[in-house]
Amino acid sequence: MSTPTTDRPPDTRSAPPIGLIVTAVLLAIVIAFAVIWVVAIRGEDDSQDTAGSGVVASDILEDPAAYQGREVEVVSPVDEIVAPAGFTLDGGLLVVGIPNGQVQQAMEEDWSVTVIGTVQPFDAATIEREVGQPVPESIASEYVGQPMVISKQVAAGEGS
Repeated sequence: MSTPTTDRPPDTRSAPPIGLIVTAVLLAIVIAFAVIWVVAIRGEDDSQDTAGSGVVASDILEDPAAYQGREVEVVSPVDEIVAPAGFTLDGGLLVVGIPNGQVQQAMEEDWSVTVIGTVQPFDAATIEREVGQPVPESIASEYVGQPMVISKQVAAGEGS
């Protein structure tokens, strides 16, 4: 038996220069690290000690330890305005440290608000230090042992 022969022309293609290959591989590595870095940074920003948005005031009251020291966003009706720089949300969660120092004059009980702030155990000294206003004794005695939110942003809407 004879082996078939092919009449193929010799391969005249040349391999790409090694420098081009190395450059392409290094560029791919740099892009991969950049993508990983961006994803990691975004992940840190989204989860940076944040219990999350849309937290319900009653969840904080039922399990304050799960939220303590964490930033939350709570959307809730105003239950009661208790001080110039404080009010309670539906269920009795105390919010203090209203930006600009005063509960908005247009804000009324039962209006829906969005509060962004940090959950902490109630402590009159912390409020005085963080908010810069003294805590009336009636409020201090009522909220001892309860969680509170020291707000950094409050947005009010109209009735709920």
